Amino acid sequence: MGGLVTALPTRDRSAIDLICDSCGYLLPAISSRLRDWEVVWTLISRHGWTGSPMAIGPHRCPQCAGVVKSPITGGTDATPRPAPIPWRASTRTEGDVAVVDLSGNLDLLIADQLREVVTQACKDHRHVVIDLANVRLIDSTALGIFVRAHRTAKSKGGHLCLAAPSQFIVSVLQTMRLQPVFPIFAGHEHALDWITAGCP
Repeated sequence: MGGLVTALPTRDRSAIDLICDSCGYLLPAISSRLRDWEVVWTLISRHGWTGSPMAIGPHRCPQCAGVVKSPITGGTDATPRPAPIPWRASTRTEGDVAVVDLSGNLDLLIADQLREVVTQACKDHRHVVIDLANVRLIDSTALGIFVRAHRTAKSKGGHLCLAAPSQFIVSVLQTMRLQPVFPIFAGHEHALDWITAGCP
């Protein structure tokens, strides 16, 4: 897998969402007249962002890039930024299911801890539910960990489910053609119900 795609086309490909690799700030549905959505430099620079000219990042918002003034208005960019979510992981058991609650950014910086948590959950349980409700960003390293865990669960006759992914994470899964790999649910309780019902 390559780097993280942080410039994503909307479903109808009429616009592009930009996600800051540093703080997770989302600039939604900016206008796009690009013939090739993967080449996004003109849109990035127009909005004061820096980074790769391609859809694969890194991309940084004006605040994280140190740009104080908006290139469009000339004024200070006063758009509120979400507070950073600290990395946390905890595992709880629901019958034969491990529910792994994650928060923060799932990237190379925490890959070893993430791998340890997910690997242990798959070792101890047949089914694993990864709750992504508090996850803002995910990169190819974390996706690789999930794919390997999925294979482990499948070899034991189980499933690795993803619960409550953000639209950004769903878009990344679609872009990387990984959405069909995992059962995906709106919340962990829906995943548990599906597993309890025999994974119909």
